Amino acid sequence: MSVNWNSPVLKSLEPVIRNSKLVRINEEKLVEVANWMAYEEFQKPDGSMLFDFGNNPDVLMDFTMVVNTMNFAFTDFNSGIKFETDYLGKRWCDSEAMLASIHRAIGAGIPFFSGEFLSKLTKDQFSSIFSGTIEMPMIEQRVKIFNEVGQVLVDNYQGAFHNFVRSCSPKLYDQGNGLLERLVREFPRFHDVSNYHGNQVQIFKLAQLGIWGMHLALSPRGHWRLEDPEQLTAFADYIVPVGLR
Repeated sequence: MSVNWNSPVLKSLEPVIRNSKLVRINEEKLVEVANWMAYEEFQKPDGSMLFDFGNNPDVLMDFTMVVNTMNFAFTDFNSGIKFETDYLGKRWCDSEAMLASIHRAIGAGIPFFSGEFLSKLTKDQFSSIFSGTIEMPMIEQRVKIFNEVGQVLVDNYQGAFHNFVRSCSPKLYDQGNGLLERLVREFPRFHDVSNYHGNQVQIFKLAQLGIWGMHLALSPRGHWRLEDPEQLTAFADYIVPVGLR
């Protein structure tokens, strides 16, 4: 598998790489790190997950996409304290605490993967589901995002992400019908872009992360696979620019 430099996300970065004045790429160090990383063994995906959500491909699609609708910012911006929760005799932290909270909710019969439920989700319901050592940051924004995403699912896909996924080509890009193309077009939550001196830079972090997560969970089980994974790019991490500030 080789990198496709014609990937729309990578192509959109060209003006940034070419014109950046405050940040530069040390190509010598880049090659040095790439050389030792090339010898690192990467295990093939085996479909294992941190928590057991069963083997129903529709449920796993719903789980992965709902999770990546809110997979961001688990550290309090003022105190620096991470969101944690106690579940199954263990304290879970950060994104693992989010997954633990969702597994706990599903086990309690809360239809957290339902578009209808998400479209009507309230702040109080969210706080109850994601109870932990601190209040999860950006609750109001998360609830608004879920309300919007849930409504799209209700209006167009019988309230379920798996119906959306199955209506798309199993490729990122496929003449407008690719999964990534449609995800960022139909769900504003996933259309994260930035303007750089008049050029639109595509980031698409959670959109790509969600699709990759589905591939990891479902392809080893023979349920569904992404047919053009070479088109994926590195998932942007907001901690990097924070470190550069």
